[in-house]
Amino acid sequence: MTSCPRFSRKVAECESIIAYEFNSNSLCAQALNTAADSMSVCVLDGSMKKMPKNDRLAVHGDPAVAAYLCSLWVKGGHPKHCWNTLRRDLISNDNLTRVGRENGLHKCINMNG
Repeated sequence: MTSCPRFSRKVAECESIIAYEFNSNSLCAQALNTAADSMSVCVLDGSMKKMPKNDRLAVHGDPAVAAYLCSLWVKGGHPKHCWNTLRRDLISNDNLTRVGRENGLHKCINMNG
């Protein structure tokens, strides 16, 4: 993805913040892309390409993170009422936004121009 400096910088910054190196930089770039306009265009293989918005990854991510959290809840042997509290408090959009901002991940998001 070296020919997409905007996305390369954002992926590198994200990796630095979360201390994780992605196997697929293009998948990370798509996850960080909320733009639908010219801010989502880059040059790949000599031609202009549009980076897909993160909508599909977001739809997939919601049940994936819920399944992971549920597995922790089951392993922990917590009562049923704790599941709703955990889900509401940990994986709500409000909490994920707050945690992302507190850690500087909002600077990695590719926004509409």
